[in-house]
Amino acid sequence: MMKKIDNISFLILRIVYSASSNKLDSYSVFKRTRISFPDFSTIINKLKAMGYIYVDGIIISITNSGREYVLMYHSSYENKNREWRNVPQSMLGPKLAPNYKYVPSLRLLDKKLKSDLDN
Repeated sequence: MMKKIDNISFLILRIVYSASSNKLDSYSVFKRTRISFPDFSTIINKLKAMGYIYVDGIIISITNSGREYVLMYHSSYENKNREWRNVPQSMLGPKLAPNYKYVPSLRLLDKKLKSDLDN
């Protein structure tokens, strides 16, 4: 039975899994996760102890159980409905017709652009 892991650990597994040869140097993985190095080291050691990755020097490889974990649980880590991306109805205006001719306010244009238009 596979243990449930946190989002950062899953991100590391996904990064290594998506590499062309299922292996990547540890510095590249560290930079892509954007977490502190002590946290990164702790998570790498935890994943290694769980048997999801194999570390050979500076190269991190994903094991078969790590591949299986990524394939089995990838949908549970990706929230498909992101409420924060929805624009509130109060902020939506009427849709413009495709042939609507928009004329920008000259007052709001950049002064340099405005002088180029005048010439």
